[in-house]
Amino acid sequence: MSGVSAVPAFKAALFTACQGLYTSLTTASGDYSPAVFYGWPTSYSDEMVLIGDASSDMGDPLMGSQRRRLETITLQVQFLCTLGGADQQSITERAYYLLGLLGAYLTDAGNLSSTQVTVGGTVIDCVVSSVELVETADEDDAAVARTADLTVELTARVHI
Repeated sequence: MSGVSAVPAFKAALFTACQGLYTSLTTASGDYSPAVFYGWPTSYSDEMVLIGDASSDMGDPLMGSQRRRLETITLQVQFLCTLGGADQQSITERAYYLLGLLGAYLTDAGNLSSTQVTVGGTVIDCVVSSVELVETADEDDAAVARTADLTVELTARVHI
């Protein structure tokens, strides 16, 4: 981990965790598992999980010889689901299902010693702090396929 910020290590660990979490699933259409990308996608599929932009705030250094600081990281994760012939409710519920898997992973049923809660030991804790849903808005698009774009902010804390 960098002495300046834990963002790169946290983002990489979350990407790896999501790859494992979503690999065993099949998409709503049953064809393949949702694609997980570090950053913007390099190809497109019906269901994508994008580990996106991050920002962080650093508190004042703590007292003591190490002078460590508490970094609070905000990381966006986007769940993009598209399905032809589906009703909007089904595809929206699918996006929330994918989010639910990540939320359950991060809480690990309250097991505080879990490396899931610490995202592989890269942070102290990580929680879902906000969710924004954008559904199919264009009537022409809705006739072809329905979409649900769920943008989630994760908040994590770590001493650096």
